[in-house]
Order: sequence, then C-alpha cells, then structure tokens
Amino acid sequence: MDQNAIVLIVAIALALAVAGWFVWRQQRSSRLRRRFGREYHHEVERAGSTSRAEATLEAREKRVARLHITPLLAGEAARFADAWDVIQTQFVDAPHAATLFGLPPETDLRSPQWLAGHSCCSSMAMDSPRE
Repeated sequence: MDQNAIVLIVAIALALAVAGWFVWRQQRSSRLRRRFGREYHHEVERAGSTSRAEATLEAREKRVARLHITPLLAGEAARFADAWDVIQTQFVDAPHAATLFGLPPETDLRSPQWLAGHSCCSSMAMDSPRE
C-alpha cells in the first residue's frame, strides 16, 4: 500500500469519526430537549453555552437516577395536583403571604400521608416538566 492510500484511509476514518461525533451530539441535544422541555432552554441561557448546559442537565439526570424515585399512586397524584392548583391560585392572589409559608423542620417530605394534608408541597417532583 502506498503512502497516498494510507493518507486517504486516515482522512476517511477521521471524517467518519467527526461525522459520528456530530451525530452523537445532535442526538444527545435532541434527547435532552425532549426530556427537559423548557428547562433545557432556560439552562442554555443561564449557562451561556449549549455544551455547558447539556453537561449540567446530564449530571442532573445521573443524580436523579440514583434517587430510586417511585411513582405516586393515582389517587395521591390527583390530590397533589389539586393542592398544587390551590397553591398557584393563592400565590397569584397573595404572593407575599404564599412565600412566607414554611415547613416545620421535622417534616418528612417523602411521606405522601403528610403531604396529602398540606397543600404547600403538592408538586414536589424530581423531573422537569415535559412541555
């Protein structure tokens, strides 16, 4: 094999590697946009670059994946969603009062039984909305 053939093979391999990297980045960006919705765009704006924002969002995904979150039962989810609607309405009507509400330090936020009776924390979610 002569030197020109080797250079050509290396150039083709390099071009394929670069093309593969671009396809991988595009697929990653697309997946993160679908996964995080509006939060993706907010993070890009906050971070100042797409690559930094995507690194932050991927780190968030990995951190949340380690939490072993179990979905709520349908009834619990409906109660929390209804309570969240009430909180949002209260915030619109009286934002200062709504922001003053606090939780006692001994509150176990993982307890659906506690949350069901307290509308302040109805929509505590680890995932971002998919909008």
